Amino acid sequence: MLQIRHVSKRFDGFAALAEIDLPVDRGEIVGIVGTSGCGKSTLLRIVGGLEQASSGSVVLDGVAVSGPRPEVGLVFQEPRLMPWLTVRENVEFALAKRPREQRRPLADAALARVGLGAFAEALPQQLSGGMAQRASIARALVARPQVLLLDEPFSALDAFTRFSLQDHLLDIWRAEQPTMLFVTHDIEEALVLSDRVVVMRAKPGRIHAQYRIDLPRPRRRTEARLQHWKERILEDLDLAVKGGDAEPEFAI
Repeated sequence: MLQIRHVSKRFDGFAALAEIDLPVDRGEIVGIVGTSGCGKSTLLRIVGGLEQASSGSVVLDGVAVSGPRPEVGLVFQEPRLMPWLTVRENVEFALAKRPREQRRPLADAALARVGLGAFAEALPQQLSGGMAQRASIARALVARPQVLLLDEPFSALDAFTRFSLQDHLLDIWRAEQPTMLFVTHDIEEALVLSDRVVVMRAKPGRIHAQYRIDLPRPRRRTEARLQHWKERILEDLDLAVKGGDAEPEFAI
């Protein structure tokens, strides 16, 4: 479905990514964790067509990704809502290529899916942080993308709001079944949400380990096996800091 093949990226001679190979199945949720500077966000931008790889390719359903595509939705760390537009108008902005008469019902349906139907006429500054991020998710989902890319979407939120939105995102995933690739610094978040967790290390950015999380959802954050995986990933991240050379793949 989504194939990341031998992707490398250099900036002015600096190797940000080296030989990233990552196939992602249709409907799979893949979480990417790693230390700062390992190229997680750069990889996400390349998959989204916002950045060009120096070598290698990203292929979606047999077609190379060379720029932004409607089949790929993006959610960033900040909601990035336009303050002069209402919540509905912000969501409709993602439907600019659709006939005008189709935009409002599609936007209203997307807002209803994230529980913001009653706030369609509100301005972004009237929303809480969690509500604004839900509006951002609605904007990313309104065009029914095949792939949803999320770059630390909940990191700026308090713990209670973050837990709530993690659960809400899974509810949306059950209904829509998009393929999801998301970057996070929160190992627990990756374990709760993901079918597979990919651990990256830096200098240059590359895949260090992978974990298949074969627990049913919803998952209890206190689940013993999640804590086991968390400890293993923390060990991997410590190896990444120390510059270990092994690149194991784990399927536990």
